[in-house]
Amino acid sequence: MNAVYLRNNSLYILHMKYSLQTEHIDITEGDQALIDEKMDRIEKYVSVPFVADMRIVKDQHHTTGDVITCKVNISQGKKVIHADRTAGTVQNAVDETINALQSELRREHDKKKEDHS
Repeated sequence: MNAVYLRNNSLYILHMKYSLQTEHIDITEGDQALIDEKMDRIEKYVSVPFVADMRIVKDQHHTTGDVITCKVNISQGKKVIHADRTAGTVQNAVDETINALQSELRREHDKKKEDHS
């Protein structure tokens, strides 16, 4: 969930905090906006404190087409939830990785609910 606040007549939106590393690729402003939006979506599935790390790598060993891998790790205490996917664009790699991560986080959330029932 984004925190929204007004200061000096300016609207500020705080996104979920995460670290982003890239290798052999530059992230555009559009890519960054997409990443922020997608990471904000998974925030409702994690509880504080947590650490979120994303890594985006462009494979240098393929001769035809781009191969982009996106990896996300979310650490909550001793538990680490991981997802990674490969696609032809940053947007698709991020999209597919976040979708997989959401599914995993939902499963964990549902399992916790069942354990407390």
